[in-house]
Amino acid sequence: MAETIFKSSAVDAWSIPLWTAVLGGLYGLAGWSILASGISRGFGVILLGVAIYNLVFLVRSWNKFGSVAVRADGVTISQNGSEQHFGWHEIRECSRVRFRPFVRGASQLYQLKYATSGLVTFFAPGYERPQAPSALEPYYQDMVELITKKTSAVRSN
Repeated sequence: MAETIFKSSAVDAWSIPLWTAVLGGLYGLAGWSILASGISRGFGVILLGVAIYNLVFLVRSWNKFGSVAVRADGVTISQNGSEQHFGWHEIRECSRVRFRPFVRGASQLYQLKYATSGLVTFFAPGYERPQAPSALEPYYQDMVELITKKTSAVRSN
């Protein structure tokens, strides 16, 4: 197995779903309290909307956050207690998640989809390279850029 070039953020893999649930619940409780007290219907509805938005994201992404390790020969995913390796030709899509939750760290949230599996993996890219750049890659590139460049190169061949 090739050495790891990039690893996704392990902290964000558990903190984004946790804070999505906590803040979704708190926003919902606050919105409901404001509506019930009659103080400001507009603000209560906005808070309830944000709560529902966060909770819908939580349901949509349930058990889909994983650890992604990028290697020269593909990506290795650790998700739901199992580890799977996908070559570059098996990755169908690496895209930024639309409709992200309103929590810190979710602005850099991506998803991987695979051609050979129905698995979907949500991840926050890691910015530290465990391995120094080699002579083949002397310039800096980030995790998502490397994934998209490698998958594009495989598709063009």
